[in-house]
Amino acid sequence: EAAPAVYASLPTLTVTLNDGRRLQELRLRAVLEFDPATPLESVTPHLPRIADAIERRLLEVDPAELRGAEGQVYVKDALRYVANKTMRPLKLRQVLIQDMLLR
Repeated sequence: EAAPAVYASLPTLTVTLNDGRRLQELRLRAVLEFDPATPLESVTPHLPRIADAIERRLLEVDPAELRGAEGQVYVKDALRYVANKTMRPLKLRQVLIQDMLLR
C-alpha cells in the first residue's frame, strides 16, 4: 500500500485586486501536497514566505484572468512556481485549491 501524501495548508489569503475600474476581493485557500518522504516539519517554516510571495504575485494580476477554470490553473501554476522556488530542494507534488472566491 502506498504511504499517504504529506499535506500543508497555506493560510487563507485575501487579496484586493484592482482592474482600473473597481476593486475586487479574492479569497483563496490552498493545500500543498508533498511526497510521503517529506517531513511536514521541513515544510511548515516555508508556508508564510510562500503565502507572502503568492499574495504579491496575485496583486499584479488582472481580475479577469482569474475567472473560470483558467483562473484556477493560473493560481495553481503560480503557487507551484513560488513554492518550488522558495523550498528548493524540496519538491512539491501538487497544488490543491480548497476554495477560491472572486467578488
